[in-house]
Amino acid sequence: IESGAKIIPVVNKNSDNLMGKRTGVANPGTITTVLLPPIETANLSRDNDLDALRDKVRTAIAEELARN
Repeated sequence: IESGAKIIPVVNKNSDNLMGKRTGVANPGTITTVLLPPIETANLSRDNDLDALRDKVRTAIAEELARN
């Protein structure tokens, strides 16, 4: 927020299916990385906007993960 840089949410799809849970063994397959549209931070303040910005980024990622 302080730098005013845009945030680009990054989503890695299918990684949970390929990475062995607690085994350290990766399974063969494809992970798709999706770069979501940038989210502006210009004119936002840490004190007033941090929670809303965090929620906006999390929502964008969750919506992308829900798509097939």
